[in-house]
Amino acid sequence: MNQYVIGGDSPDTGAPVQKSALEALQSRLLDVMQTPTWPQRLSWSTVPLLILGLGVLFVGVTNVVLAFGVGDVGIFLVGAALTVSTLCAGSAYLSVGPFRRHSLAHRIRVVDAGERGIEIPASRAFARAAEVFIAVTAVYTVLGFVLWHTNRIALMPDRARSDATANIMGLVGVVLAGALIWIAAQGTLWIFLSPSGIAWVRCRLSRKSIDTVVKWDDVTRVWSDVFRVRTNLGVTDDPMIRIDADRSLRILPANLTAEPNALFVLVQHMAANPDDRCLLAEAEAATLLAPIPLRERWAIAREMGRAAGESGNRGRA
Repeated sequence: MNQYVIGGDSPDTGAPVQKSALEALQSRLLDVMQTPTWPQRLSWSTVPLLILGLGVLFVGVTNVVLAFGVGDVGIFLVGAALTVSTLCAGSAYLSVGPFRRHSLAHRIRVVDAGERGIEIPASRAFARAAEVFIAVTAVYTVLGFVLWHTNRIALMPDRARSDATANIMGLVGVVLAGALIWIAAQGTLWIFLSPSGIAWVRCRLSRKSIDTVVKWDDVTRVWSDVFRVRTNLGVTDDPMIRIDADRSLRILPANLTAEPNALFVLVQHMAANPDDRCLLAEAEAATLLAPIPLRERWAIAREMGRAAGESGNRGRA
């Protein structure tokens, strides 16, 4: 492997301290990230999803408590099912969601896809949470239908015990199972960075296929932009990386597992430095996408916001 000589002497031998090219590049990229293109912030979907999850959890816990008061096992089971499904969905969301971006995502790895390179999967935080919630609810409703019609065991409140209620539960379970299959079958776009170029990879279920390829030598410019998202809560500008070439690419890092600034800095560097592209095939190349610590990113974002506010005040003065 090529070696860079980093200034300084070894305390034992007085020889120059050697540092691998990969580690040296990672250090340089982290230095660039000290001035982020997009300051750290929470995803726009985090707050409403948190409110929704807490609301459903409140309903579930309330039903569990109410069941003890009225002595209705069915209400207890419904409340317990809501509580368990919400907790499982929340755990799935947080395990891959925005709060996991404090470090390098474990799903980012170096793979051999005809050419070795870094595979950056899509972020499926919301889809994963929806799948878990739907799966648990579907199992409960189908189980309620089967147990009622086979052994007259009720997984429903006492006053709702009937064939009609069981049939509705079965129908809901089938619909939810279909929705689960539909969500799982939706294709996602991944990114693959290799020494020869950058590619969109379409992933559907367990199958992957190359969608678009842009060679590094064809890239004329890599620049930052924003993608405006309009919601009921307002307007949010999501990060967007634009790559100008014969076949231009637009990358929305918010949809990927990589931290946006880390991905932008790496892509921009590789487009401008042909000699470093071979490092993308190294076994530890995924570490090039390691972001600076989350606490530092929050501090930088606050400082940038404070500086922008002071600049605006001076302009009005």
